[in-house]
Amino acid sequence: MADIKLFVCCHQQSAVPKHPLLVPIQVGAALSDRRFPGFIPDDTRWNISEKNRSYCELTAQYWAWKNTAADFYLSLIHISEPTRHSLIS
Repeated sequence: MADIKLFVCCHQQSAVPKHPLLVPIQVGAALSDRRFPGFIPDDTRWNISEKNRSYCELTAQYWAWKNTAADFYLSLIHISEPTRHSLIS
């Protein structure tokens, strides 16, 4: 079976449902002094996190491209207003 990952991009701490496909990633981590528990910060290993103000969630896309060994990493889910959105009903 293929290893598939869906990266959930968050610039503020949000509730991400536990699901084997979902991988929460903190975007713009290089520009923040906070770390979100349970999230991968996008400023580790090969990254462009410091460019988040210009590239937004693409810093997570770059991180996944350079640092993930998954067979497929599909698009991105960007949570900008966690109180208004639900990933899985």
